[in-house]
Amino acid sequence: MQDKRELVTKIIQGEWEMFRAVNDQADTDPLTRNRPSCRDYPEEFRLHRTSKLLAWSKATLESYLEDITRARENGINLMTYKYARMDNLIPCENTSPFIDLITAALMGWQKQFIDAYPAIMTGARGLKGPKPGTDWASFENYLRCELETYSEKTLGLLLADIDTMRAEGKSMSEEIYTYLVQEKGYKSLDDAERKQAGR
Repeated sequence: MQDKRELVTKIIQGEWEMFRAVNDQADTDPLTRNRPSCRDYPEEFRLHRTSKLLAWSKATLESYLEDITRARENGINLMTYKYARMDNLIPCENTSPFIDLITAALMGWQKQFIDAYPAIMTGARGLKGPKPGTDWASFENYLRCELETYSEKTLGLLLADIDTMRAEGKSMSEEIYTYLVQEKGYKSLDDAERKQAGR
């Protein structure tokens, strides 16, 4: 049986291969060519993806790994789809009702976290654009477009994870950022907030 960290490592290997293969406008735009891009920081990619994925259950991770494996076998790059959707270059191909439910829950937790830890979240993605579709980098747009790449099975399992966390009085945003700040060398969220606010 694979444990969660082993599953996360395999998922991120697959995601990183897809991410590196995405056609980036920065590669061809004369104004941004030769400037660093997200692909120049693989460790940051791994850190942020790990923090997100470790908040999921083992069953959800197993299902998402199946999604990635199936996509790779069929020559499909899920990251290309996600970023094309973020830029509104292609129409939505996944209209699962789970997406709205997951988005609402994660948006709620994210807002609560931003309100509780404003210093940690300085410079983070804004929750929403001024109007739907106007801010490609918003938390909501990024989240929705990523969720569209998940299978119905993975979406259902992720929603079950959310329901479990709610029942236990937990927050997925808090779980994610607790891991992040500890990996950055802070003792806790409060420690990170205090030190970030004092800068």
